[in-house]
Formats: sequence, structure tokens, C-alpha cells
Amino acid sequence: MPEDDALTATLERIAATAAGPDLSLGRILDALEERGYGPILLALSAFLILPTGMIPGLPQIVGAAEILVGAQLVVGRPRPWFPARLRSTRISAGLLQRSVARARPWARRLNRLLSARLAAVCVHPLALRLIGVGVIFAGLLLIPFGLVPLLPFAIGLTTLLLGLGLTARDGVVTLIGFAALAWAMAQIASRLL
Repeated sequence: MPEDDALTATLERIAATAAGPDLSLGRILDALEERGYGPILLALSAFLILPTGMIPGLPQIVGAAEILVGAQLVVGRPRPWFPARLRSTRISAGLLQRSVARARPWARRLNRLLSARLAAVCVHPLALRLIGVGVIFAGLLLIPFGLVPLLPFAIGLTTLLLGLGLTARDGVVTLIGFAALAWAMAQIASRLL
């Protein structure tokens, strides 16, 4: 996949899985192959950045999912693993196609800002483990503090940046994601002290 259009190519891989009336989440995950972590983090961040992030309990569910994804990055799994029950979840192919169609213009805009800069920050095994630790920490913050106003949005932004960095192999965006996580930690510390 060319690095300069990583988001668009990822969307096209997802769209290509939508045959028939519905499909399993596992089929989508399989289509994403090694780039599965980045798009998954992007999806998790969407739940927090959109107004759904204010739904009671949702930040905690997203936090648990982030811990699962982050732990797999830390142990060095080449592809994300999810329990069979989650992989067998059925998704409407029509809804998936409509969602991809709506996301394409945004992906094209973001592709102009992303490039394979400092790629070692996104591909080196140690760097991936550090990203995993950051994602675990973001998930751990969401579980007890998910109801703090604007905190789920801040953590969603962190997850969005880490997901964009992994998807596009853009180390600069990944480093900005770590800076956003540090900001979120500072906000929590200021509220607790």
C-alpha cells in the first residue's frame, strides 16, 4: 500500500470486504492485515470524539478495548486478535459501504497531511511496544475518569493521533499523539490535586 494514501487504501480494503447483505467483523480485521492496529485505534477514537463519547459507560467500554489492543502491541502480536464472539459480530454491508463513502473525503484531506516521516517510530518493535503502553494507559484513564467532562474527547484525540500515525507510518503524528497523552495526564493530575 503506498504510504502517501494509506488512509484511502485502508478504506478501500474495508469496502472490498462488503459482499452480501452483511459480513463479520473478523472478515474486516482479516482484510486489514498488518495495518489492523491503526484503523482499530481510529475506530475507537471515533466513539470518544463524536457525541457518543458522552454516553455513560461507553468511555469505559472503549477503555477496555484500548487495553486489549495495547496489550497486543506490547507483546508484539503481528495482527490484532479479538475473541471469537466479537469476530463473529455481523455488520450490515450497506452500512459499511455508506460509512466508507462518508469517510473517503476526510481520508483524502488527511492523506495530504500524512507521510512516512520518522517511520521507525511506528514500525520498530520497541516503538510499537511504547505505543502499546500509551494505548493501555489511555484505556486505563478512561475507565475511572470517563465521566470527567472533555476527558474522553482528549483521550480520543490521543488515540486518533496514534492510530493515524500507525496507519500512515507517520512518526511525527505518533509523537504528537504521545504529547496529547501527556496533556491528558496533566489534566487529570490537575483535577486530582
